[in-house]
Amino acid sequence: MAQLPTFSFSTLKFLSFLYSVLNFLSLFGHHILTTLHLHVIHQVCLDHSD
Repeated sequence: MAQLPTFSFSTLKFLSFLYSVLNFLSLFGHHILTTLHLHVIHQVCLDHSD
């Protein structure tokens, strides 16, 4: 029974770490997608202005 608290604590630490990594990845991915989207729109506008 003495090992249970240590196990749950390390599991919670791992889960929180995993959550923060996923959160960062989703934010980073959203930033990349937004940048690409704006870049594509900019290119389309440039093509149409010609």
